[in-house]
Amino acid sequence: AVMKKAIITGVTGQDGSYLAELLLSEGYHVVGCIRRNSDFTTRRIDHLFHHKNFEPAFLDVVDHVALNHIISRSKPDLFFNLAAQSHVGVSFELPYYTSITDGVALIVIVEAIKQFAPNCKLYQAGTSELFGGDPKYAPQGIDTPLFPKSPYAVAKQMAHHTIINARESGDVQAVNGVLFNHESPRRGKTFVTKKITRYVADYANSKNKSDMAPIRLGNLNALRDWGYAPDYVRLIYQSLSNFNGNDFVVGTGVTTSVRDFTKLCFEEVGLKIQFEGSDLNEVGYDMQTSRPVVVIDQKYFRPLEVDKLQASGAGNEYFKASFEKVSLKNLVSKMIWYDLRYKDYGSSEFEDKFSVFWK
Repeated sequence: AVMKKAIITGVTGQDGSYLAELLLSEGYHVVGCIRRNSDFTTRRIDHLFHHKNFEPAFLDVVDHVALNHIISRSKPDLFFNLAAQSHVGVSFELPYYTSITDGVALIVIVEAIKQFAPNCKLYQAGTSELFGGDPKYAPQGIDTPLFPKSPYAVAKQMAHHTIINARESGDVQAVNGVLFNHESPRRGKTFVTKKITRYVADYANSKNKSDMAPIRLGNLNALRDWGYAPDYVRLIYQSLSNFNGNDFVVGTGVTTSVRDFTKLCFEEVGLKIQFEGSDLNEVGYDMQTSRPVVVIDQKYFRPLEVDKLQASGAGNEYFKASFEKVSLKNLVSKMIWYDLRYKDYGSSEFEDKFSVFWK
């Protein structure tokens, strides 16, 4: 039998690293696309390089020549487009780059698949940011109107409709997965969840707590629906392996504020935090020592705030189905456990054992 092939863009990211492990364990030849950098960005997948079915390839999705080349050469069965400029805050500063990477690049992918790999199924990584987070529309499901509130979300909306058009016109078998926030020990360090779990772990590990400056956060009132990334990655794979052409939403349906997420993290290391004051003057204190551990910094607010993201299961076959639901408390303890021990992904030679899929 001919080995099935899959291309993953964004393979060095949180979801890409778990997806690569899952596909390898399912017997795929995986072409993992890596954006060229003068420093190593592959820590989450370093343990995959020795695998006989893993093929790294340099690719930046803004390079349409390289995209055409890789699709025509590999003729993949599955294509997962996870590459993105994925930082919402940064997208306000890099709107053009974000729109090319997260929006326009997908058009090249669709055209190349049409031409060179017509039987390939395409997954596009959508985002709950598409909904804009107006509380009056929460919870948000696949039929909720889209109201993007950042250059990131605007670019992702372009991609979302590009997929729908390609599918409905019969060009490509393609699907959008609109995923709400999903976290893990491999979350990127600039994301608020990882920023908090790392700070809390450092604080817990620190011999001299008085030397530690407080963590600086933005909108503590933002409500998010946080799930466990490996669960969501399993659904990403299922959406192509059991392809039915339906776009889908994934989330837990539970929302938590950034403030409560922070409290949960401190509780995980046995510390209680009390918040006092309001708005920019709100401060979180370690109740044991009365030291401030959380302060607010204006620079972490977005020009347009997204207030409430909460997944709805309406009309959605994947919602809360077919995946082990990891509670937020359980998710926080997985992240903190890791951050207490390791400064970086791949800092343990046993990175394998942190995968749910890796055989």
